[in-house]
Amino acid sequence: MIIRAEASQVLTRLRLSSTTLRGERIKQIRRKTQRRREQCRTNQARYRMKQMKHAVILEETVQSLRVEIPALDMQRNRLLYGSKQSIWSVVVEYAHIFRFGVPVASKPLPTYPSMKSFQDTDTKRQLAFLRSTMSDDLILCELRGVNALMDQWRRYASSFQDLYFQLECIQGLSEKFVTGLASLSVTITETTLATVFPHLFGSGRVQEDLGYDAKLEPWRAEILASKLLGQRLRLPCSLCFEWDVESSRVMRLEMTVGFLTPLLQVLGRLEDAAAVMEHALITPCGAIDINGESNSWGHIE
Repeated sequence: MIIRAEASQVLTRLRLSSTTLRGERIKQIRRKTQRRREQCRTNQARYRMKQMKHAVILEETVQSLRVEIPALDMQRNRLLYGSKQSIWSVVVEYAHIFRFGVPVASKPLPTYPSMKSFQDTDTKRQLAFLRSTMSDDLILCELRGVNALMDQWRRYASSFQDLYFQLECIQGLSEKFVTGLASLSVTITETTLATVFPHLFGSGRVQEDLGYDAKLEPWRAEILASKLLGQRLRLPCSLCFEWDVESSRVMRLEMTVGFLTPLLQVLGRLEDAAAVMEHALITPCGAIDINGESNSWGHIE
């Protein structure tokens, strides 16, 4: 009996020892598995961080190259054309490069920074073209300089929607002068009414704020504004380029924009078209004057 009892105790101890060993092994396996998982997570995090840094470096490199492109294009054009650059090629390229105006963002795009880069690149390319083909003191009717020309294109593009500029024909008057006919297609929006035709915007309150005489009744202003909102206008344009033979650059650019006839086609009455243009913030040469310094439209076609 004693031997059996001792044997039973030994077996019990062996079972306990075996159970303990299995438990320890399971714990060790679990610890190893957990460490491996943690190591995998750490490795994945490091890999993602490395990829993100690589993407940032690539984006910075791309943006840097985009900034350099306009300057390189300008140098290329000067080397390629040089003395061969003619007023004809400049006029045609001018119409092509500004066919959509100047790129403007309708709203911020924080999640798409590359879109702003594209806009900046296009703008720099346009500015580089103007500086390589036009005089620094370019004469633009009552305005001066390449920056003023860029500013006008920017104002048109931001004030109207879906701008499209198309050159229709050009004619050489002499070695120095080339004239052309073009069309400027735009869509009128609430922004247009607020910035270009503010006397039609705000039920007459804007008229008082700007110091206008209350010649246009608020109810009439609302009717005219409602008729214009969303309309697509095709504005006839006439251009005249004066060429400086010695510098091979444009020294004067005159452009008139015809608003009256397209407005008449939409509104149906000359009195209404005249009322719309009465205090429009557009100069006689067709420039958008957001400061309201010129309230005369007598010379606009």
